[in-house]
Amino acid sequence: MKAKTQAAPDSSPIARTEISAKKLNALRGISETEIFSPLTDERLAVLTFVHIHHTADVVTKAVERGLAARGLTVARYAILRMLSGREPLPLSWVADRHFSQRSNITAVVDRLVRDGLVERLPDAVDRRVVRVQLTKLGVETVQAARAPHLEALAKIMSPLTPDEMHQLIELLDKLSVPFSHGDSRLPSDL
Repeated sequence: MKAKTQAAPDSSPIARTEISAKKLNALRGISETEIFSPLTDERLAVLTFVHIHHTADVVTKAVERGLAARGLTVARYAILRMLSGREPLPLSWVADRHFSQRSNITAVVDRLVRDGLVERLPDAVDRRVVRVQLTKLGVETVQAARAPHLEALAKIMSPLTPDEMHQLIELLDKLSVPFSHGDSRLPSDL
């Protein structure tokens, strides 16, 4: 990517990015002298990545705090929601659709089983397949957590208008979808 210097008046998106970057860098303990100047395409890419990462972290922590009141994490709640209202599902199916690392799913499900929220069942046809389903307590837990969780998400997203949320979804999809389909835009040594 060729570095381009972008000069902009104070009201431009570039100037707003500079201000936002200064705020974020101040939060992270980075001095103003450490902030790159002028704004290049590469720096804008770094700032965008840092903002996405920081925002995801802040939002996830807020969601985690709400779920913690019910003894849940984002990963645990996601699996419970995935199993809700369904017949027993193969653990591999759950792992393929979960946002977490596939290797973490077994540990998360182990804790859900230990807590009596999920049970493992053998597959009637293939002994190698393990299926999982909600227990009665799991169903009750999902039902009790759902409304407060949705209210918390609505509150977290409330600074955005519905149009902004749609736009954000489109932009994040534009960024993430190619990589989820094996895009090779990145050098192999990253």
